[in-house]
Amino acid sequence: MVGVALAPLRLHRALSFKARLLGLHARPRLSPEQGLWLYPCRAVHTFGLAYDIDVVFLDAGLRVLKVHASLGPGRMAFCLRASSVVELHGGYCMGNPYYSNAIRQALVE
Repeated sequence: MVGVALAPLRLHRALSFKARLLGLHARPRLSPEQGLWLYPCRAVHTFGLAYDIDVVFLDAGLRVLKVHASLGPGRMAFCLRASSVVELHGGYCMGNPYYSNAIRQALVE
């Protein structure tokens, strides 16, 4: 994407049990530059969602362990080695080859 300026990724933080339990169900639909960080978390589901999301599992050092691109409604994903999960607008990872840097940058801000 030479010459195209991408908007910085903004991650909402779900750190409490209630916030993680409600997840994206308690929020408006994600825009392309938004995501939700669930910490701690090793598994997510899309039951009740009406759209695809990208799911990125991270270790304690915020390194990507596993990615489920465009996880559709009514699905589950998990990674037992993960310490947190980032849920992104479906297609974000495919459209942004530097998604791991964008996630790390959004989490340190």
